[in-house]
Amino acid sequence: MTELNSCRVSAPKMRTAEQAIEELKRVDPETALTVRAVRRMISTGEIPFVRVGNKFLFDFNVLCDYLSGGSQTVSTQSTENRSGNIRRILR
Repeated sequence: MTELNSCRVSAPKMRTAEQAIEELKRVDPETALTVRAVRRMISTGEIPFVRVGNKFLFDFNVLCDYLSGGSQTVSTQSTENRSGNIRRILR
């Protein structure tokens, strides 16, 4: 995973899951990571994201950190949305 350190820069590199896999394959052509796995990381909140229209964007640097065993933060946005409870409607 030392190749992932070479993809890190200071500015956020906002990517979709497909774009992230393309960029990761340029850095590590033998990667076993799939678009589906990245999407699962987004939906479970393992990787913080922002929603722009119908796209889920995340910082490619955060993905590199996560895969390297670095920070593993959970998005507060995703934990709020997956509470599993029905919200009471007050009238």
